[in-house]
This record gives sequence, structure tokens and C-alpha cells, in this order.
Amino acid sequence: MSDHIHLLIGVNTGDFNLSTYVRELKKSTNKFLNFQKGLYGDFAWQNGYFACTVSAKDVEGVKQYIAQQELHHTTMSLDNELSLIIERTSNA
Repeated sequence: MSDHIHLLIGVNTGDFNLSTYVRELKKSTNKFLNFQKGLYGDFAWQNGYFACTVSAKDVEGVKQYIAQQELHHTTMSLDNELSLIIERTSNA
């Protein structure tokens, strides 16, 4: 997808800091794309991010979803998807 990415990460430590992880991921990929891949400032991340937790029983389904995300987003926009996720997690 050209406007967002999906990541599934496993965390096995109690001192994991998601905001630090995302900040460092954005910083390193921004540097890589702009300097090593020659985009010279044309690439920039948006401010902020969205994250949610996934139960162990749902990991395989999430992996499949990520593998097929390009196909998935031909039928649902990112805005609609986020609204649906927020609605589902708010009612859980």
C-alpha cells in the first residue's frame, strides 16, 4: 500500500515502549529511503500512528490479512477500516 503499512510485532518483555519503537522505526526508514534510496527528502511519515493488540489465537489471521492487504484495500478504504476497528474494539 502506498499510504500506510501494517506491522505485526511480538513483544516478550515488560519494558517495551511502543512510542519509542515507532519513533525509531520511522526515523531509520526515513533516513534509509531519503538518503540510501535516493528520494532526497521526498519521503516523509505522517505524524502519529495507530496500534492495537492481538490475542494469540488471532495471530495467524492477522498474518493472512497483512499478506493480502493490497487486495483487501481494493474493497475498503483505510478510513473505513479504521472506523470499523475502532467500533469493534470499543464494543469489546
